[in-house]
Amino acid sequence: MRGPCSLGPCSCPRPWCGQRRSCCRREIRVRAPDFAPRTLLDFGSGLGTACWVAQGMWGRSLQQFVCVEPSGAMRELAERLRHGGGATPGPAHFGPVFLRPLLPPQARWELVIGRRALERLRGRGQRARALRGLWGRTGGVLVLLENGTRAGHQALMEAREELLQGPDADAVEIFAPCPHRLPCPRLSQGRACAFAQSFWPLPLSGNPSAPERELVSFLVVRRLGSSMTSSLDPVTSSPDPVTSSPDPMTSPPAGWARVTAPVRPRPRHVSLSLCCPDGAQRRLAVTAVRHGRSLYRQARTSRWGDLLPFPGEGVAANGRGEGR
Repeated sequence: MRGPCSLGPCSCPRPWCGQRRSCCRREIRVRAPDFAPRTLLDFGSGLGTACWVAQGMWGRSLQQFVCVEPSGAMRELAERLRHGGGATPGPAHFGPVFLRPLLPPQARWELVIGRRALERLRGRGQRARALRGLWGRTGGVLVLLENGTRAGHQALMEAREELLQGPDADAVEIFAPCPHRLPCPRLSQGRACAFAQSFWPLPLSGNPSAPERELVSFLVVRRLGSSMTSSLDPVTSSPDPVTSSPDPMTSPPAGWARVTAPVRPRPRHVSLSLCCPDGAQRRLAVTAVRHGRSLYRQARTSRWGDLLPFPGEGVAANGRGEGR
């Protein structure tokens, strides 16, 4: 299944930004095609680019945007851009949008986005309080994005652990990128789980004219019992009918694995780095003889960030755990 990092370049220099592509939008759209949020809360909204992306995806259903940004100048610029960016404000491109310096009183939004909302906070206690505030306001899906560094990944894994061990852990579904609820294998290795995102730099003097790439770590969490239904759950549901099994209603017997590094095709095998449903990180050489032609073809066309059916039997013997 095509994952979040095979989407092509963004038109803006940050993930979950841009006019046409973003880091997580296809992951949600492909696996939960019926998800149509009516309300959005953007924490750390900046110029409001997440709202522009969400408007492009769910404009017919979204009825309310709430942007939390502590900088007054940034809020003013975001509102100016929403009205056309000219000296004289024009009609708003979408709305209604409510701009606030702080989180609003306790309520729930169907889509909550937090971009670089955790790593910049000092101490695990502050990050835990911020996470509880965001999750308590999440009625459907929570999307967290951080820099693709060890510090950013560490902050996301702390958030993941906090949710999975919290009082309402039964309502938490790790939607992406993890194909399991076990401890992150890369965290114990001191390595970041990050994915490549291409973007076009802003057309300013001194900026390169070619697409650039940065690494992003992300976490998508769904509140169980919400209106969002996943047709392609990485553990219990079906693969992409285009790139995976011919029967879209059949789950892989051994579950899903996430491709966590660039795919390396070789003449008669494909070298993959996989985060597996048993919680292990493995390097696996997929061959047509050992794993079957169907999986071999999928492996050859897969990309960094995709989901693949986990081969299951024999992987422990033939695959290698990744070290430092």
